Amino acid sequence: MTTTRTSLYITVSLLIYSIPNVRMFTVEPTIADYHVSSKGKKKLQYQPSSSLNSSRRTFISGNFLSTVAMTSLVLSKKHSPAYAADDYDDFLDLTTQMYNSDGSLKKTNDGLLDKESEAKSLEVTAFFPSSSTSETAIVSLDGSQIMNSTIDTDLIKTTYQVPGKWTVAPKYIDTLLGSNQKACDRIIIYQVPGKADFNQLEKATTIGVPKALGLRTMEKGIFPEGLLSADTLSGKKVKKPDGSQSDGETRKYYEFDMAVAPDSCNNSAENLGLGFCPYDTILLLSATIVDEKMVVCGVQASKDEWKSSSIDLKRVRDSFFVESSSV
Repeated sequence: MTTTRTSLYITVSLLIYSIPNVRMFTVEPTIADYHVSSKGKKKLQYQPSSSLNSSRRTFISGNFLSTVAMTSLVLSKKHSPAYAADDYDDFLDLTTQMYNSDGSLKKTNDGLLDKESEAKSLEVTAFFPSSSTSETAIVSLDGSQIMNSTIDTDLIKTTYQVPGKWTVAPKYIDTLLGSNQKACDRIIIYQVPGKADFNQLEKATTIGVPKALGLRTMEKGIFPEGLLSADTLSGKKVKKPDGSQSDGETRKYYEFDMAVAPDSCNNSAENLGLGFCPYDTILLLSATIVDEKMVVCGVQASKDEWKSSSIDLKRVRDSFFVESSSV
């Protein structure tokens, strides 16, 4: 018992010591260029800029989380029965959701085993004009249709895959996690007004992701209010086929993970007393250029949705695909 208390004292001391080291500085993401086949990996390093404030990100991902991890190792179940009981209850709850009393996997409403349901996906398609004079972004929210592909011509086709275990938009309830547990807030596909080229996306780490991806052209209420000043946690460049009938040609997609924090959390349990609020919204972005038009996919989730469904949310963003209707 004495040893545990001593270790905990040292751990807490490290946490206190780490707080003064939090400074306001920028850590820009490195955009890695790689092919979906994982061949010929090549990394590009960009010069950091001072446009982003990453004190929150740096502290949480660095000193604070590592220290909390040390604290978790020091406190055993014997000396923290409350935490042990909570973990055990969560484990039992997940077990009863996935397995029958005889040990077999439970089936979902469509008669599939949980693993089979998890592997299923549903493709969502939205068409955009290949030319437009609109001064604001053209938006498809949760699969809403912008153009009629049977009537209109010269269209840009966008698709993405949502897990079959999710209920239909806009609820996005994960049927394998329990009743009324949302996995996603919303999925937005938008076309930036005007002409665009890949040079604009290449400059994202210097001019800022909101400017590079035309977020200011969006009508209010679609994305979180604090998105324009959000932290960019990571970025990468991915190559995908340039069309469903591609003969080896590829198109670049620029992916960014962004996190938004509320302006104030004074009366919230989330307030750590460190001068900033933890993130409450995660936005996964993917952007590309087709027919001189920039098309962007945004997968938005709350912090709770991110905790339970981060892998699925990333898969939705990764499945984003754009091609010209003339292909």
